[in-house]
Formats: sequence, structure tokens, C-alpha cells
Amino acid sequence: MPDCPRCGTRMSMDDETTKLVEYRCTVCHTREVEHRTGSQSLRQGSPDVA
Repeated sequence: MPDCPRCGTRMSMDDETTKLVEYRCTVCHTREVEHRTGSQSLRQGSPDVA
């Protein structure tokens, strides 16, 4: 599991499908989506805006 790029806390897995994995920080609620493309993964971060 990746560490949060915003606060450094370990992120938890929020959702997983065959096409992507979503991680969410329990402290600052930053969300990262890791897209799966065949054998490779592409990670895309997106902070939540409240």
C-alpha cells in the first residue's frame, strides 16, 4: 500500500476492480487511483475537495 503524498500516512485500499485500485488516506482523505493496463499499473492521485 502506498503512503499518502500529502501527509505521509499509509493509505488504505478503498475499492478494487479488474481495471483499477483506489486508495484513500484515512487522515486527510486524499484519494489515489491506480489504473491497470495489462501487466502494468499507472497511479493517478487526486485530492478530495471538500
